[in-house]
Amino acid sequence: MRRNSYSRRARAMSLSDRLSRLRVVVFGSLGAVGAFGVCLAQINGIGLNTPIVRTTFYCFLGTFSLSILLWLIDAYALQESSERARRRYRIAADVLALASIRHLFPLVITVASYGLVPHGMALADEWLSWPERMLGITHPVVYRTCEAWGLLLPMAFVYDSVWVQVVLILGWFGLVRRNVLPLWEVSAAVSISATVGLVVFWLAPAVGPWAYYGLAAYGSPPPSAEAAFLADFSALREGRFTALLAGQGLVTIPSFHVVFAVLFAWVFRQERFLYPIAIVLNLGVIAVTFPVGWHYLADLPAGMIWVAATIAAVRRIQGEPAQSAADRESTLAPLQGVLGEGGAS
Repeated sequence: MRRNSYSRRARAMSLSDRLSRLRVVVFGSLGAVGAFGVCLAQINGIGLNTPIVRTTFYCFLGTFSLSILLWLIDAYALQESSERARRRYRIAADVLALASIRHLFPLVITVASYGLVPHGMALADEWLSWPERMLGITHPVVYRTCEAWGLLLPMAFVYDSVWVQVVLILGWFGLVRRNVLPLWEVSAAVSISATVGLVVFWLAPAVGPWAYYGLAAYGSPPPSAEAAFLADFSALREGRFTALLAGQGLVTIPSFHVVFAVLFAWVFRQERFLYPIAIVLNLGVIAVTFPVGWHYLADLPAGMIWVAATIAAVRRIQGEPAQSAADRESTLAPLQGVLGEGGAS
């Protein structure tokens, strides 16, 4: 009875209502995180008037302003135009709004995570590294093996493919399919994951395997990006950080690359030919996150559990019925309990 009630509500909810809810979730959560991060930066004395912050903010503001302009044109200047013409403006406005998130998301998450580090709890590296130490497949062992086999460079390309996928996904659904609902679903899932993930980051901050195991375990200095992360993290914990000149990814658990990989495959669940390709590519992203993402092994399943819960939340936000245990098993099967055939988009 209750499930049938949810089903009727899902069918009754119009596409515009679903899109409106998702937009509110995305910009509401990111706006709240950004405001919180700015407050923390002021408290911690972290300067935000830097070139990278200004440039990223202006890119977001310009793209988002164009989106608002197109929405206003559709609402007030095209009332007598055909539905086809108005739909083109609405899709263009949505695509620009989604493109603006590409700038807003890293900006607010970076500012908030940098602001949280000085107030974080005790470092969680000891228990985060426990599973891999018990299994005997610690990060230094895996990293040095991949280095000896010459795999680090191709792994890095696979790892960074998530940023290329952002552009491809935006182009495919926005320009080819002209269906922005899957894009807003992914954006809402990413925003929710990041917002709640920051709470976990505050409760369980980690300096990462390179500092935890020590340079001797690796036999070489850390890569430049990891060295920059260690320098910023240490300066923040010790109260020596003064200005955000170049943002580093500070969150260890959950792994956002795992979250991105699952969502970037899930978004293609209705695409018969692209879906298998997306699964294979993003399984590769998940596989290389441990060695080249400077994560602990435990961060990977944490990211999978995290994104599964986020997908369920996004479905609920749209008024879709919660999945049964059998549905969840089917949905998450292709990525070992993470992704699969979701509800209709």
